[in-house]
Amino acid sequence: MNIADKILQNQDRDGMLRRSLERIVQLYTDKSHFVYELLQNAEDAEATKIRFVQYPDRMEVMHDGKSFTTENLQGLCDIGQSDKVNDLNQIGEFGVGFKSVFGICETVRLYSSPRNKELADNCQPFAVEIKDFTKPVDIPAVEVPTGYTTLFVFPYSVGFQFSGFKNLVTLNEAITKRLKNLGVTTLLFMRHLELIEYEIKMPGKEASGEYLLDAEPINDHCTRVSAIEAEDNKTDVSLSFIKFSMPIDSRVSNRTIDIAFTTTTDKDGKTTFQKAKNPYISVYFPTETESKLDFTIQGPFRTTPNRSSVPAEDEENNALAEQTAKLLRRSVLELRDMGLLDLSLIQILPLVKNNFDVYPLFYPLYEEMLDLFSSECVLPVKDGKGYTKAANAMIARSKEVAELLPSDLISELINDKRHYEWLPISLTETGPYKDVFSYFSSLLGIEVIRPEDLRSYFNNNHSFLENRENDWLVRLYNLYETVPNIFFESNYRNILDAVIVRTASGRMVAPYRKSQSSYLPNVFLPSEKAMQAEVEFVHPYLFENCRSFFENVLHLKTPNEYEHFVKSLEKRYAGADFIGSFEEHVQDIHTLVKYLSNSDYEDDLRRIVQKAFYIKCRSEDKVYWVRPHSKVIRFPQSETGLMLEQYYKGITQDISFVDFDAYQSAGITFDDLRSLGITDKIITGDEETRGEYSTGNPGRKPEWETFGAFRWKLGIDKLEEALLYISQHAKATDAIIKSQVIFKTLQENMDRLVGTVYIGGGTPNKYDEPADVIHTLNGDGFNWRLFNWNGKWLYTESGELVSQKAISKHDLNKSLYGKVSLDSNLYDLLGFKKGKIDQYEAIVKDYDALSDEKKQTYFEIELERRFHITPEQLSREFGSLSLQESSTDQSKEYEFEFPTASVKNWDALKKHAAQILSYASPTVYATAVRRIRVSRPQDDVRAYLKNMYQVNSSFQYACQLCHRPFPNVEMCQLEQKPDVELDPLNVCLCPNCAAKFRTLRNDKYLADRLIDSILDVSENEIEENDHVSVAINDYDFWFTPTHIAEIIELLNLKKQATEERKASSKIVSKPTPKQEAEAPERNIATPEQKVKEEIPPPTVEPKEEELQSDTSAYGELIGRRVFHKPKKAYARVVGCDGEYVVLNFESGDKAGQDIKYNLTMCLNNGWIEVVD
Repeated sequence: MNIADKILQNQDRDGMLRRSLERIVQLYTDKSHFVYELLQNAEDAEATKIRFVQYPDRMEVMHDGKSFTTENLQGLCDIGQSDKVNDLNQIGEFGVGFKSVFGICETVRLYSSPRNKELADNCQPFAVEIKDFTKPVDIPAVEVPTGYTTLFVFPYSVGFQFSGFKNLVTLNEAITKRLKNLGVTTLLFMRHLELIEYEIKMPGKEASGEYLLDAEPINDHCTRVSAIEAEDNKTDVSLSFIKFSMPIDSRVSNRTIDIAFTTTTDKDGKTTFQKAKNPYISVYFPTETESKLDFTIQGPFRTTPNRSSVPAEDEENNALAEQTAKLLRRSVLELRDMGLLDLSLIQILPLVKNNFDVYPLFYPLYEEMLDLFSSECVLPVKDGKGYTKAANAMIARSKEVAELLPSDLISELINDKRHYEWLPISLTETGPYKDVFSYFSSLLGIEVIRPEDLRSYFNNNHSFLENRENDWLVRLYNLYETVPNIFFESNYRNILDAVIVRTASGRMVAPYRKSQSSYLPNVFLPSEKAMQAEVEFVHPYLFENCRSFFENVLHLKTPNEYEHFVKSLEKRYAGADFIGSFEEHVQDIHTLVKYLSNSDYEDDLRRIVQKAFYIKCRSEDKVYWVRPHSKVIRFPQSETGLMLEQYYKGITQDISFVDFDAYQSAGITFDDLRSLGITDKIITGDEETRGEYSTGNPGRKPEWETFGAFRWKLGIDKLEEALLYISQHAKATDAIIKSQVIFKTLQENMDRLVGTVYIGGGTPNKYDEPADVIHTLNGDGFNWRLFNWNGKWLYTESGELVSQKAISKHDLNKSLYGKVSLDSNLYDLLGFKKGKIDQYEAIVKDYDALSDEKKQTYFEIELERRFHITPEQLSREFGSLSLQESSTDQSKEYEFEFPTASVKNWDALKKHAAQILSYASPTVYATAVRRIRVSRPQDDVRAYLKNMYQVNSSFQYACQLCHRPFPNVEMCQLEQKPDVELDPLNVCLCPNCAAKFRTLRNDKYLADRLIDSILDVSENEIEENDHVSVAINDYDFWFTPTHIAEIIELLNLKKQATEERKASSKIVSKPTPKQEAEAPERNIATPEQKVKEEIPPPTVEPKEEELQSDTSAYGELIGRRVFHKPKKAYARVVGCDGEYVVLNFESGDKAGQDIKYNLTMCLNNGWIEVVD
């Protein structure tokens, strides 16, 4: 016998079958689930009613369906051989479900009592007992209760291996609970079964109840279902449903998917939809799987073997879910056509996406509804008057808004050619339909209109309110009075600037306009005293009927001085050109400046100045007026003395320059004009601290960022054009000025010119990276506009145009660029050549950086190495050699004393003054309509004054007018238009006193008195006082003795030189220089002078001015070799015009340089001797 036969011989086939059936029974986790299997058996038998009777020891179940046939009994006893497979309309087709009853018993008794008709069809009555799951045994018949055809008896058995219960108590409790909680939904999807009855005959727990269902077809796929749940001693529960069915593609005919909505109907017949109590998926009967829906779904979904769960990942189930989504869409549209689609139905539809995160089987229903609401006309409108689309729907946040603006008015207000409808007013963010509200507003994008949201529509459609009657506006104001908080200034969503107030003139205006820190009124309360003012007042009728709104909600007032000024200003400057007088204009600026200091008005006034104001500008001989918003208006000269007008000359026509002389003469200061938007700023990129870094790879553009003062993208406006101009007009005065402006601008922004650029995305950072302006000047940046530039933009002492790479920093023209600053790294950034002096300075700089201890150590080492002596030996001869400075008493209280600088030697002072005058550079002016000073040596003057008025070796300096110390002071020249640059002819003043002094200096009478008073000071007064006081009206100037002595000596020498020059001009015949005719200053532009702001005056190409010039009268001196006695050096005369002589030195510290001297002073003092 082979091994297979041995196995077969040893197999216990009956035991194997029993163990398999036991395992199937154990699969049912809910041991009372057998009740549904019995209901299924009754439905398949086409029963209309079924009755359950529970006893302490058994369960009896009877129904009135078709009697059992032999085939039925055969299917009940077999497994997997159900007789229902061939009957495609029946539910139970697998032949397994009935076996679940063996979870409460070991045998089942079945009694069949056919009806007379069934007897005729050969259905015989029988009584059998099924043992061991599959073995029927005939037993004595018993009478089946009247009205029923089939009776099942289940004798309880507990405690065996596959039993679901350990004792009868828990078994009976489970069955009782199941019977009481079946619910009418159990009958909802049955085609035959209409009544379920139950009776519990447990001692002390007797109870009975029934579930009754009545179906009323509406059409072939929609049914209205009424149901009742009744239980002893309890009020009957009535439920209603509307059920929709749709056939599905299946090998089993008449299979459908169904959707049932729970409804209620009030006494007026209105249908309202409710959430389903038990939202479980039904496969004819409820499963244990929640659908995550608020209505009931039924379909032939595949379940687990115990029929308790519906797998979401099953492919056939997903196909059924897609068909269920289509059925839901059709159902909603059909309910809309029936007039039943309202918010209560929408509330129970799948609106929340997150509900399907855990169990996603019915997510297609959510997507289908989103598409439906987005595209179809399914949104119920206010008062139930139809439906609209989402694109035409609006949500009113309050009933009053919807009533004030019915659909025709809200459509007119929005004014986008659509007709809008309000959705029901019960739709709110906190009410019973808050989820619907969120869905409509967030996902469908339906706008929610609150009273404050009307602001944008009113402001964009002024004609809407203009077309409304006053009585309608009264209703609007009454509405707004109920929500006063939307007019609170502290509310960031306030509508104080909504155009909603009708004025007495019939205009619609906003009650307020936004300023920087507050709101300013646009309209005012009616006032008999002020009705003639040029301001707007509330319409009298509206004020009379809505007084509380205007006074207590809007808080409007009667007009004030500021509003009068603003309205007057806007009216006077409303034309295409300014037609008022300059005096009125100046007064307007004074008033503007006064109000600009008030933060409440600042933002408002800046807006007005930009759009409704004019600034007087000047170019060449033309005066014209420009609105600040139309173009940039600049000062002709920056606050630091940079000649901006000359910088821009010849390189752009798009800039207007304020007529600063006219304004200054009228008492308007630099800061006043700056506050009106006039600028002296020419740097660009100073606000850029981050950006997109170009790597050359279009797909990779990391971010760059800088910190601190460094500005990588720093540039100078029109720099490229200026550089080209300089290279092409090297000898032109304005080319020299352009060079000076560029260099001085770099000096003023030194801390911004180099730093680290931090780059993201793994790109290396750029350390010690120069700003863009440095790259441009060094010619190492790509710039197509500079391909013709020769790299030259700086001037030497001799006036030669050079590149910075060709010279040392010491070769720069100091009268243009100032003294060399040894601490500045600008020269290194620009790549100046380094000579011996630079190398020496670098060594000194490194040495100065050493600590005093190291300096002392190096000194002692070199002393011993070079001179073979010790520090102690040298100390005995010359005293202490310590490099440490004696410390000062830091605790000593600081006391301010006005600086003193007495005259120690009058002869030396006079000789020094004469030298100052003889070496003084002439004041250079560029002549357009007026003379502009371009040669002011600011650094020298500032150093002179700081040295003269430094307070106790501190970093504070005494103001000569208020006599107090300040860390920052200004230099102010004594003379309005000096002819030479003389450091002592300036005063040291604090910023406030500097402004006062400039006003005094503009008054020629007071300016002359000041000079005369200074000249009246005697030598005795100077010698006897620590400081010399010179008083003019309310001004009391204090001078150090040395300062005023030098001023007096220089003024006298200048006067003497002028007289001698006049005398010599009578002896030496020379042409009289042509005097420049200066146009008279005018405060009011004549009609011929006015130019429209859109057409700036043309830029005039400058005439080149030679740096060296001569005249025929002194031509014989040119080329002669001379000896300069004070310098003790030989030079050759290269230029002479009768007033100044230009010497090219052959030796001395000025060797190779062209230096200009005052000819008269040189001849009178015998400083120059002709030797060849």
